Amino acid sequence: MLNLIVFGAPCSGKGTQSKKLADLFNLTHISTGEIFRHEIKSQSKTGLLVQSYLNAGELVPDEIVLNELLTHHLKNKMNKGFVFDGFPRTLNQAILFEKSLKKSKLNISGVIYIEVEEHELISRLNRRCRNSERSDDSPEILKNRIKIYQKETLPLLEYYKNGNKLAKVSGMAPVDEVFENIKLAIDPFLKIK
Repeated sequence: MLNLIVFGAPCSGKGTQSKKLADLFNLTHISTGEIFRHEIKSQSKTGLLVQSYLNAGELVPDEIVLNELLTHHLKNKMNKGFVFDGFPRTLNQAILFEKSLKKSKLNISGVIYIEVEEHELISRLNRRCRNSERSDDSPEILKNRIKIYQKETLPLLEYYKNGNKLAKVSGMAPVDEVFENIKLAIDPFLKIK
C-alpha cells in the first residue's frame, strides 16, 4: 500500500499535485479542506464548527481533524493507498496521525514538500482571491494562513527529514514540470512500499 503526504504553503500547488499523484497511482485523494468544505456546505454540526475556525483563518483543532479523517475517510483499506493533501498540518497532528495509522497497520510511505518562494505565494494568493468562490479565500485570511503555516507546519520538515521520508520539490516551475520532478523524487518511496 502506497501512502503519501503532500504539503506546502497555501497556494503552493499541493492540491493540484496531490490529485495528479492519486490519478497516476490509483490512490484515494484525501483533502481535509475538501472534507470540511463539504461539511460546511451540508451545514452539519462539524461544518458549522469548522466554519468558525476557517473564517478566522485559523487551523481546525487537531481532535476535530483526526476524528473526521479517521472515522469517515480511512475505512476503505481495500484500495491501493492514499494521498493526503495538506495533512498533517502540525507536528502534533503528524505524531497522533502516525500512531493512529500504526493501530490500523498502515504507515506513511513518503512525504513530498512543495517549496515555493514567498513572493510567488503572494502572487498566486492574489490570483486565487480574484478567481475563487471559496469562503476562506480572502487576502486577509490567506495571508494569516501563510503566517500560521510558517509557524505550525514548517516544523514538519525536520520531523519527516529525520524519518528519512521527505522529498523536497520546487513548486516554482509549471505544473507539469513540478509533477515530473515529484515523480522522480518519490521513486525511492515506491521501491520500499
